[in-house]
This record gives sequence, C-alpha cells and structure tokens, in this order.
Amino acid sequence: MSKALIFIVAVFLPGISSTLVAQTQAVHEGDVRGSQKITVGIGHTYLAEKASEVKSLISAYLVNYDYVLSKHWSVGTHNDILFEHSVASQHPNAEDAVEHPVVTKIIGAYSPIKNGHLLFGIGDEIKGSENHLLVNIGLDYGISVGHGWEVAGELSFDN
Repeated sequence: MSKALIFIVAVFLPGISSTLVAQTQAVHEGDVRGSQKITVGIGHTYLAEKASEVKSLISAYLVNYDYVLSKHWSVGTHNDILFEHSVASQHPNAEDAVEHPVVTKIIGAYSPIKNGHLLFGIGDEIKGSENHLLVNIGLDYGISVGHGWEVAGELSFDN
C-alpha cells in the first residue's frame, strides 16, 4: 500500500461524522462530461435527538452513484444503511434491537477545486414505518491512488 493511502486511512477512519470511501472509480481527466462514478464506503454517523437528548455514534455502509455533468457539476444519489442500536423496551432485562434505517438522498455537487466537492441535497430517512425528510450539506475530497481509483474523505450534515 502506498504511504498516501495509509495516511488517508489513519486520518479519516476514526473521524466522527466522516466517511472513508473504500472504493470509487475516479473520473479520467479526458472523460469529464458524461462520466459516471460509483462509490462504496464505510463511515460513522453521529446522531443527536433533541426530544430525548440521546446522542450516539453508529456505523454506516454507503453506496453512491454520481453522473458528471461538466468539469464543475455532478448529480447523483447517495444511499446510507445505518446500524443503530435501541433498547426494545424499558424492562431492565430487555436486549438491544438492531435497526437498519436507510437514508437516500439526491445530491448535487459543485467542484471549485480539483478533487474537492461541495455537496448539497435533499432526501429521506426510512426507518420502519417512519419517514423523515432531510436536507444535506457537505464537503468531500479525493486523492487518486492510480489505475482509475481514488480514496476520498467526506464530512456531511443531514438535518
């Protein structure tokens, strides 16, 4: 593994509310317009619920698809599967129940600098019979590791 890749993993993997993109097909320099990018990643999500004042850090798996419109703009769908633990009931012997809410967002990305993107979008969190509308803003930056692949870190906020 290259030293740059090891550095990126060491910096971005432990971060709160961050994502380490494990595999992504980088857009080639000459094939900007009409290129497609598929991203698979792992990350952490920090949840803070105002009503119950519960705060938790949970794991997430990510699958994203982006279509590059031009050198500076792309649009796509970003999908997260969260692994959330919650107590099944108030009984002291109750076991934790694992829930898998799915967050799906339509994202626009503006690239003011090479390999850096400002993200904005709207989406839906689907959790059992509940749906929650959300708005997303974020930043991501990728570093090419060769052969059309890159490693990227992302910080985003969903409200």
